[in-house]
Amino acid sequence: MIIKFPYPPKELNPNYKCHWSIKAEYKAQQKHDAYYITKRALNAQEFTGTTFCMSLVFHPPDKRTRDLDNVEAACKSLFDGMCQALGIDDSQIKKNGGKEWGDVVKGGEVVVNILDQENK
Repeated sequence: MIIKFPYPPKELNPNYKCHWSIKAEYKAQQKHDAYYITKRALNAQEFTGTTFCMSLVFHPPDKRTRDLDNVEAACKSLFDGMCQALGIDDSQIKKNGGKEWGDVVKGGEVVVNILDQENK
């Protein structure tokens, strides 16, 4: 299943310095949004497996240089909301199918491909 999410805001980057309560608001919003985007993408499908593989493609909003690990870390709440909507625990993602940069997209986006390892 391929799901497209908004690019994470700069406030969720691990290196961004702001008050903890501001960061908490952004995390809560990202998790909420990811939950509903995933529910819409599911369209009554069910994830029934016990182990999953997830690959990521990050499409930045502009050509600025970014650190791939920091962008992935900024998506932690996104992954939590997605897993909650799928009815799985994020510890069930046992294989990393890779992470890479995609083309620049207006506004940016994160494309997640999550596969059931048992029912490929």
